Amino acid sequence: MSKRRKFSVEFKRGALEQASQPGVGCAQGGARELGIRDNLLTRWKRCRHGHATG
Repeated sequence: MSKRRKFSVEFKRGALEQASQPGVGCAQGGARELGIRDNLLTRWKRCRHGHATG
């Protein structure tokens, strides 16, 4: 079983900023470049906008 990775606030901010750049297209492309799952990037985006669940 693998351990959960923890990401710093700075990494999350940078990832969200990079994913929102023109030409990135969707969360999948940005997440793939960063080596994270696209649903994680989507969750961070929701949390940033105050729509956190769970």
